[in-house]
Amino acid sequence: MKRIVSLFVCLGILALFLPSTSQAQMKFGFKAYGGLNMLNGGDLNAGAEGWFDFWDFITTAYGYSTDGEFAAAKLGMNFGGEFLLMFNPNMGVGLGVGMLSASKSSLMTATAGSYVLDFDHTVKASAIPIRLSFYYFMPAGANMNVFFNAGAGYYLAKANYTYVLTNSSTETTEYDMSGGGLGFHGGLGLEYALSPMFGIVAELQGRFASFAGFEGEQRNGTTYSGTLYYFEGDLGTSTFPLITIDDTMPSGSGVSNAREAKVDFSGFSFVVGFFVRF
Repeated sequence: MKRIVSLFVCLGILALFLPSTSQAQMKFGFKAYGGLNMLNGGDLNAGAEGWFDFWDFITTAYGYSTDGEFAAAKLGMNFGGEFLLMFNPNMGVGLGVGMLSASKSSLMTATAGSYVLDFDHTVKASAIPIRLSFYYFMPAGANMNVFFNAGAGYYLAKANYTYVLTNSSTETTEYDMSGGGLGFHGGLGLEYALSPMFGIVAELQGRFASFAGFEGEQRNGTTYSGTLYYFEGDLGTSTFPLITIDDTMPSGSGVSNAREAKVDFSGFSFVVGFFVRF
């Protein structure tokens, strides 16, 4: 965390010298936005799908017929706000914070005669990125600008995977974890001024933010604390990518490619909002 703070301080100091300009030219602004978000999910989605397929494999082996398909958590929302310091009409720097998320539930039903098992799988991922961005604006008309931005940010992240087995009773297994890491982003947008101080904005944002080191709890009647791990479980005829939370890395017979799991927030967002210039 200290390295991230140092990075922002250094970039902020650098920004004060780029470009050289008089204080009279500097302006402040604020931008708020919201819209659709898409992210990858990484090992979180892969491991959840592995458990979905694992239970499909087990119930089929016991003579059940199964119905249902896994759907990864990829779509959600993205909201945020950003303060801007404009050195001149074309260049500036922004410091912002946001909230992005994705979630999805998948249901598998296993049936053997009148006996029915429901497996409800839910995956959630969210992050609060604290971002520093450099902006470049190009006039595209009397009241319109096209802009580009790029920068880095620190992501405070949470992830959750829950599957619920329901028959005559309910059994819940939940993985709840948090982590954080450095990410990079860029954007292409269009702003239209409705007045000298106020306008509307639309932006396509892209980001790369994938990191391991998530810590949390696995609860299913008993609570286990530790690190989120990814591994591949071999049942002889089939291999499944799986996730677990434990205080040691998975090992032993039938376990391969074990490592700390990465939750991948890389993806795209399309947002709209408003801006204010002071």
